[in-house]
Amino acid sequence: MNKFILLVFALTAWQIQAQFKELSYPMSKGSQNGFKIKMDSVDQTLAFDIMSKTIADKDPKVGATIISFNELFFDNTLLTVISAKPIDVYARFDGIDTSLIVFVDLGNGFVSAIVNPNEANGVQQLGLAIQQKTKLINHQNNIDTLKARIKNTEAQLERVSDDLKATEDAIRNNIKGAGKDDQQVAKTETKLQDNKAEIMETDTLIMRKQKDFNTFPLNAIKSENEIKNSALKANRNAHKNLAKANVKSENKIRDYKVEIDVNNAKKTLATDDKKELRRIEKNIDKLNQKIAKEINEIVENSARMKVFTASIVADSVVISANNSKLYAFDEAGRLKELKQLRAKSEKLKAKTEKQQSSIVENKLEAEQKRKEAETAAKNVEKLKIKQAMLKAELDALRAQLTAMGQ
Repeated sequence: MNKFILLVFALTAWQIQAQFKELSYPMSKGSQNGFKIKMDSVDQTLAFDIMSKTIADKDPKVGATIISFNELFFDNTLLTVISAKPIDVYARFDGIDTSLIVFVDLGNGFVSAIVNPNEANGVQQLGLAIQQKTKLINHQNNIDTLKARIKNTEAQLERVSDDLKATEDAIRNNIKGAGKDDQQVAKTETKLQDNKAEIMETDTLIMRKQKDFNTFPLNAIKSENEIKNSALKANRNAHKNLAKANVKSENKIRDYKVEIDVNNAKKTLATDDKKELRRIEKNIDKLNQKIAKEINEIVENSARMKVFTASIVADSVVISANNSKLYAFDEAGRLKELKQLRAKSEKLKAKTEKQQSSIVENKLEAEQKRKEAETAAKNVEKLKIKQAMLKAELDALRAQLTAMGQ
């Protein structure tokens, strides 16, 4: 019987050693016997949290505290899997191999496989529960991480797909925009050539009309009219003065004739007075001489008046002809027309400068848009490759999630 009990103890100790390594490890109460429970993919915070949850599953009333040595401590916890009485449980974390070193104080000493095989077996059950919860938590964490990666990959794929669509739209818009710029250049160049032709036509017309204006003897005609008008005024005044002189002479002649008639009457009355008759005859002769003189004056004045009249007529004809030429030439109208033509030419030249600038600008814009389209086209290939990689990655991640039962 004793041999059987020893054999059971030996088998139990061997099983514990197989599952968990029993060792002496420093803790808050010195180096004590403990059990190393291997935990994969955990840090101290997670390891302590898993152990706290595992013990809480068995004794919800107990609370965990962290004491010296970065040690997790459970005071007077009831873990029937180990002991029917309340016990103190300690745990430390070994970051080198990510394991928990669990110490169980029964009140009369720490559990060891040799001294306390049943309690040690209970510690093994606790360790198995801790490992199982670790696996569950790690599994759920892996699922959550995988889901997060899927969500992140989906977001990346959506962004890449959006970028790809935006880039392809930008290529189409740039190519379309460059085409419109080319069309605008063609239209503007056509208008530019039309404007240049109109400028040439207008400048030619200006040169011809300016030449016509310059070759017309405008100053000579104006000068001649000025001279003729001055002469005309003088001749008219002279003609007027001669006419007045003739009228004066004619009045004198009438007066002289009246005096002659008076003398002839006196002569009839003085037929017997020879002396008186001689005096009367002498007066009549003087009066006739005066009449003859005035008649000569009238004849001379009339002759001169004819000359003045001829000059007046000739000058009037010249002035009239010159005025007709000036009217037909229309100096003010021609100057106005030349001014309008020059303004038109300047306006057209300013327009052509603006059109030339517009052509250069549109060509540069078209070139820039084509360059942007070329750059975007290269980026499209990169985005397509990235999109395919993300799709493949997403399919692989979803397959992993399905394989994990999700």
